[in-house]
Amino acid sequence: MGPVKQEAAWSLAKPHHSHELQQFVCTTPPKKLHDKYRGNYHPKPWALEVQSAIRNIRPHGRDTNDLIRLGHVDGRLAHVSELFFSREERTLAILLIATHREFQGTGLGAQSLEKTVELFNKLRDDNHADELVARIHQSNDPSKGLFEKAGFAPGGSVSKDSDYVFWMLADG
Repeated sequence: MGPVKQEAAWSLAKPHHSHELQQFVCTTPPKKLHDKYRGNYHPKPWALEVQSAIRNIRPHGRDTNDLIRLGHVDGRLAHVSELFFSREERTLAILLIATHREFQGTGLGAQSLEKTVELFNKLRDDNHADELVARIHQSNDPSKGLFEKAGFAPGGSVSKDSDYVFWMLADG
């Protein structure tokens, strides 16, 4: 039997969340490993990159177009997502979405993505946004599956030499 589905209490990040964000762990192992032949490495470098970005989030003094959404379960930080709204490009971008390793597989990623799609639909209905996009590493199969279930489709490489692919919400 897999992890029990969880329901989170969702809120926007505030300055008092800084310590929780700095302690957030969403990857296993939680830091780089060392191998005498490979040097320092991580089996999922994209997950370590997201974890590092979360630990560097400072909720105070952020751009007003930058939105940090937190999901708490039983008073513990279980999920973080960061969104950016570009008025000029009329795009809502998912910069990161991560579930704490102790809560992975409990449906929190899907809940967060559902809330993001709801926000996008409101922006689109109010004629403020035309696109909802995310950047996903080509080897990140769990994220690709999550986004595909939510109605996203791959839309092309971020750049010629990048291991990341843009995923876009299909019209609907």
